[in-house]
Amino acid sequence: MKITQICALTALAVSLATPSLVASTITLNLDPVNFTALPGGEYNAVPAGTLVQPVTLLPYAPGDILAGYAASAKSGGGFQTFCLEENESFTPGKSYFTAINTGAVGGGVNLGHPGITPGFDPLSQGTSWLYSQFAKGTLAGYNYTYGAGRIATAKELQQTIWWLEDESSVAPANVFTTAVYAQFLDPKKDAVAGEFGVWALNLTLRDGTRRQDVPVYLTPDGGFTLVFLGFGLGGLSLLSRRVQVSR
Repeated sequence: MKITQICALTALAVSLATPSLVASTITLNLDPVNFTALPGGEYNAVPAGTLVQPVTLLPYAPGDILAGYAASAKSGGGFQTFCLEENESFTPGKSYFTAINTGAVGGGVNLGHPGITPGFDPLSQGTSWLYSQFAKGTLAGYNYTYGAGRIATAKELQQTIWWLEDESSVAPANVFTTAVYAQFLDPKKDAVAGEFGVWALNLTLRDGTRRQDVPVYLTPDGGFTLVFLGFGLGGLSLLSRRVQVSR
């Protein structure tokens, strides 16, 4: 009986981990009130379909993607994000095919990896850390109140991200640049896969033409562990009742 139950749970886990066949897309939007005049983020990204995290291969439905974001970093059914590539573009309101990756692909200046430009540019530790703090609503120095203050800090954070991703050669003088130097000896060092829960979303057109890549913050498994733990605890409870009855 125990073996049967374990096999059943394993089969259930596999079925839950199977990604949806619905195409994974992201729609990038400008905020008509606060951010239309900015070069770079904030942008609002609305996910659709299921994405698969490339290390654990666990699925992330739109609700799972949004799960780790604070209310201050979400709006309109999506999450707020920034550009990873300074000279790559997108059309506001258009949906793009997307995939989770450990860095930006194609486009961008990529000053730190000149031999592979245009090519692959891993996320930096500094960008990963800053964006994770932003997504959780805890980034020191960031003004989360909509209006002129948020516009100003969004612009500063975007400039620091571009510098960290080697899109510009001069470190901007702002609180976020100071913060990453306080956190890391070399904030431009390549992050390990999913460091601080941050990944890159690579956006493309249907024909594969690349568009702007953006960071996304994912909780470790999109809530899958909690679901699986619930099944496990349910099984233990059932087993306990059976033992009591057998006595």
